[in-house]
Formats: sequence, C-alpha cells, structure tokens
Amino acid sequence: MKKIIFGLLLALLLFGCNTKKDNLRIGYIESSFSHFPLDFSLRFKIIDQETITIKKFTSRQKLQTALNKNKIDIAFMNFTSLWRNISTGADLKIISSLAREGVGIIGSKKIDSLEELNSKKIGFLSDPLTEILLEMSADKSELEFQKTHFQSKKKLKNALLAGEIDAVCSYVPDIFQFPADFHIIHWFHNDFKEHPCCDIAANNLAIKNKKQLIIDFLKDLNKGCDELNQNPNLAFETLTLTYDLSKEISKKVIYNTKFVMVTGKNSKTFQETVINKMLEKGHFSKKISPSDVYYPILKHAD
Repeated sequence: MKKIIFGLLLALLLFGCNTKKDNLRIGYIESSFSHFPLDFSLRFKIIDQETITIKKFTSRQKLQTALNKNKIDIAFMNFTSLWRNISTGADLKIISSLAREGVGIIGSKKIDSLEELNSKKIGFLSDPLTEILLEMSADKSELEFQKTHFQSKKKLKNALLAGEIDAVCSYVPDIFQFPADFHIIHWFHNDFKEHPCCDIAANNLAIKNKKQLIIDFLKDLNKGCDELNQNPNLAFETLTLTYDLSKEISKKVIYNTKFVMVTGKNSKTFQETVINKMLEKGHFSKKISPSDVYYPILKHAD
C-alpha cells in the first residue's frame, strides 16, 4: 500500500513538473516601464498567472542572452536591440509591437522650445533609438544638436541639474522626475505618431514548440491593452502601486504612452527607417530584411 501511495505521489510530482515546463517563460528588464500592460493584465486577472513564468532581469544584455540561449521563451525589448541581435545571427523573431511613444526632450530652466536647443548640448543614455529619434527630429526641424552620451541615469540627470548640458532626451517615467521649473519641450510622437519603442520577441524554438501558448498569451495581453486604454483611472492606480510613482507622474506617463499590439505596415516602415539610419552610423554591420525579423503570429494591420 505504501508503495502504491509513493508511486502516486511521484507521478503527481512529475506531472506537476512537466506542467510547469509547458508554461510560457517571459522575460523583461525590471526597471523598464514597457511591460506595464502585463502587470495590469495580471492584476485584473486578464492573464492567468498559472500559465506563465516571469523572469526579471537587471540589464538589456542579460535579458538578450537569456532569450538567445532559450532560458526564456519571449522578451519585452527595445526594437533596435532586437534588430541588432537578429542581424548577428540570433534565432529570434519579433512577434508583436507593444509600447509606443513615451520618448521626449526635457530642457533646462532657460530652454522653452526645441528651436532654442539649436547648437546646444543634449544628453542621452547610450541607446540607439533615442539618438536616431533625435537626429530624425533635427533633420525635420533643420536644427543641429551637440549630442552627449551618458552611461547611467544618475549621471545624465545630474548633468542637466548642474547645467553641464542644456537638455535630456529620455523615456517615461524618467523624463518626469525633474524639478517643476524644467520643461518638457518636445515629444517625438509630434513628429512620428505612434512610433514603436518596445516590441515582443520570441526565439524560434519557442515559436515551434509553444506556438499556441504564445498566441493565447498575446491575445490576452491585447485584451489587457484594450482595458488599460479604456480605463485610465485603473491604469493610474496600477502604475502608482506597481512602480512606486506619484499619482501626478503616473497620469503623465499614461497620457504620453500608447500600448498598441500592431506590427503592420506603418510600424515596419518606421522601424526600417530607424534601422537604416543605424546602419549608416555603424550600429549594425549587416543589413537584414524585414522577413528575417518579423513573424506574423497574430494577424494585425495598422
């Protein structure tokens, strides 16, 4: 009798382990805001926590390595990083867009407009997207900026506060964490409406072995995005609780970010434009085609 009970317990244990292995393993950078729709969807049970396993990372490089080595199935990442990763041979595909807009320029106390930044110093983190957006806006406005790279958010913020630079190019919510007498003078969505920032990518092994899990997850996440967009008060509340932000900043973040899971023609065209500029600047060593990058696991269109 004891042997039978032991055998049943062992079978249940093995079944439980196998079930866990079938979960979708999702990775993101913990300090990033781009995975907010997932936080929102989990809070309101739009996505079942039991169907996924979340792994948080402290850097883009660690997240990228985990995705490349099949330690996770899908990742929330900046699209420029994904394109560059795929260009070096990573066996990945972009399966959906997610976060859009949410990138702007905040000026020092003396700067009130983009035009006043002509020939002035603008600081930003070593991030290709912010640099390219800055260049594209400069070209459109016929302005020139002195670009200054920084390796940490703290150094970037301190440089603006100390007057060593005239403005900062940054994402939400960081762009709002300056004193009130510093002005946000430009949002890049004024130049490029609904420009993508963060995409969702999957490695090809996960696409092959967990395709239905991925499809179900993306459908539920899309429902979460719809609920988030239709219920801003719930979004403010969730953002305040999840990211330890003030209500005022939470509202500004939501108002200046869009969550749209569409990777249609307009999204792809914008991304290709950015990537071609990155190629010109030497951020890429190899040109790749969109067919190497995108996998239309869900049929969306702009």
